[in-house]
Amino acid sequence: MTEDVESRVLRIRKESKRSWVNLENEIASREGRPAEFGTRKVEQSSRSVVDKMLRETGLGLAALRRVVEHLARRHK
Repeated sequence: MTEDVESRVLRIRKESKRSWVNLENEIASREGRPAEFGTRKVEQSSRSVVDKMLRETGLGLAALRRVVEHLARRHK
């Protein structure tokens, strides 16, 4: 059985212990929108996690943003 996209994103987020806010901020940063991180380390870690999500899901950035926003609302 293969994981669906939402399950992969949830698994990667859980393994990484990144907050939804930090993931949304990293995506915003890549899209040229303002984003703030608490520390440089959090920013770098968030970048790595988003890279992994893009790689493992095969989604583009805009599609990943929609999935992350949807899951963030659902899993508050």
